[in-house]
Amino acid sequence: MMTNDVNDSWNEVTGLCSSLEKNMAVAIDALAEGVVIFGAGAQGRFAINYLKKKGVKILCLADNDPDKQGTLLADIPVVPPHDSSVTSAPIVLIALRQALIPMFRQLEELGIVSMSFDAFFVVSNMDRITHVRNNLLKDDRSRLSYDGILKTMLTGDNSYCASVMEGNQYFALPEFVNIGNDHFVDAGAYVGDTVEKFIWTNSGIC
Repeated sequence: MMTNDVNDSWNEVTGLCSSLEKNMAVAIDALAEGVVIFGAGAQGRFAINYLKKKGVKILCLADNDPDKQGTLLADIPVVPPHDSSVTSAPIVLIALRQALIPMFRQLEELGIVSMSFDAFFVVSNMDRITHVRNNLLKDDRSRLSYDGILKTMLTGDNSYCASVMEGNQYFALPEFVNIGNDHFVDAGAYVGDTVEKFIWTNSGIC
């Protein structure tokens, strides 16, 4: 379900968090023993750093890539998903942004309870996320965009992000108007396309 109503959108976010309570409880219990991370890539490295800062032991990483299996990432062994250290784990945190849904199915077929690291991160930090959304974001469009990202993180469904994608990323808000006294700095201007949009947005002259 996708909605343009800011209250319904947030209710959807909180509903998704509630639907993860069972797996979240298993994940929290597993933290004391150590956890397994699926994905020995950039997202896996982020998950390692985040969990280590929380004092959580990483037992191993699982990955489908044969070239990664048998190696170390941040001094943690990378093993195939069918390894006993993975299949015996109470829960596996999937640290992937692509092909997340197939990974859920793969681990389910192996009898492994899993949860995306992104979802774990969102639910674990819900108080901070709620504060940012309700106190630091000042317009409904920003909140809907924020919600779309959260829903994708909670489900692995990229359509939530696609639904809030804004092509005119810098000047999307109607409140963005240069009254003539402002200074606009385009740092790292590349080919000047953002400056061109700025000119069109404010005067229609290029």
